[in-house]
Amino acid sequence: MAKTGQSRCRKCADPIPKGELRVGLEAWISGRKAVTWQHPPCFLQGLRFAAATTGRSKCKATGDLMPKGAARLGLTSHTTTHWVGLEALPAVLEKISTGLHSPLALEEVEGFATLAPPEQQRVRDLCPAGPAAPRAAVKAQPHDDLKTAPEAAPAPVPIRTTKRPKSDAGPEKEGTPKKPRVATARGALVAQYLELTRERLPALAAAHGWCLRLDHCFQRVVLDTHFGCCWYERLDQRRGAVHGMSAEQLAGCIAVAERLLRDPSGAVLAELNAKSLEYRGKGRAGSAPAGAVPNDAA
Repeated sequence: MAKTGQSRCRKCADPIPKGELRVGLEAWISGRKAVTWQHPPCFLQGLRFAAATTGRSKCKATGDLMPKGAARLGLTSHTTTHWVGLEALPAVLEKISTGLHSPLALEEVEGFATLAPPEQQRVRDLCPAGPAAPRAAVKAQPHDDLKTAPEAAPAPVPIRTTKRPKSDAGPEKEGTPKKPRVATARGALVAQYLELTRERLPALAAAHGWCLRLDHCFQRVVLDTHFGCCWYERLDQRRGAVHGMSAEQLAGCIAVAERLLRDPSGAVLAELNAKSLEYRGKGRAGSAPAGAVPNDAA
């Protein structure tokens, strides 16, 4: 039975509806073996009896060699013909006969008249025709009349419902309550550090006209000069210097920032700015002015 309605008959090129009986045979298509499908009436048109011309051919159903001159039935699909011995006819044609709801009239198959009388009688004994209609009448039947299984019921259409707002969805399921965020000591230091460097120090520099450098070189000067070790080299630059500093480093930078806020002359800030330029290679040691560097001179 056709599982989908996408296959087509190799002989007439008409589609084979889903659930309809079809006959499949291997054939060479574009240089490779592929299964081809046919309507049963189209398949019957490709049957023919013939005698084996050599003793090298094998029965497609049993795999046994067929002697030279033995009667055989050819099953054709596209350009490929499969040969079947007479003893395998019942097994091969039984499903097709059942699907057509009538025995097959093999006397009308091409080449039947060329068989010897004993072989013709053997074919009749193996596949009795009975009161079946002639083969021409079978071919004239439309394909829709050959369905052996009831048509599949249409798939149910899923019912789509509009998503209700969260307020209308009823009470939420009781679960584990979310844990409130616990403020850590380091988090408080980060918040204090950001407030000093982003709000208070820029406001002080703007009020006095000072040049305020808060880049990485400036932070390195603060860490190296005031804490005596190369802490800055171990900071995680991918996340930023603030997120890479430990609580001790943050506390030290906050102390330096508060010292800058308590120095109205700006001397400490000028010194740090000068050292920051040294790290960048833009200044020389001792060349920085004693006072603060104004914005117009930066």
